[in-house]
Amino acid sequence: MEDIKPGSQFPIPFTPLRDTVVIRISNPAKTEGGIIVPEIAKQNHDAKRAIVVAKGPGRMNQTGHLIPLTVPIGASVVIHPEFPLIKLKEGEDFYILIAEEGIIAIRNH
Repeated sequence: MEDIKPGSQFPIPFTPLRDTVVIRISNPAKTEGGIIVPEIAKQNHDAKRAIVVAKGPGRMNQTGHLIPLTVPIGASVVIHPEFPLIKLKEGEDFYILIAEEGIIAIRNH
């Protein structure tokens, strides 16, 4: 998985809306060395290799003001293991669509 620099654009086959964040993950079934990852370890494996590739504009507060998302494109993030999300596969790439509040940390490199 190549590095994605913060603020850069990354071509993906869909556009996120509202407070949705698109996260790209490596193949969740195998490691780069071809080792099969046990089901119990997949969630942690995915989270450690999750990179933000796109994000929506933000969410509206009760007074109608747009609150922009804070997570930057290119950030390596950890997602909450029980937060609702959508997993998609497009070609060889795997993506997670999740609301920003499901991201619990940005990994420091």
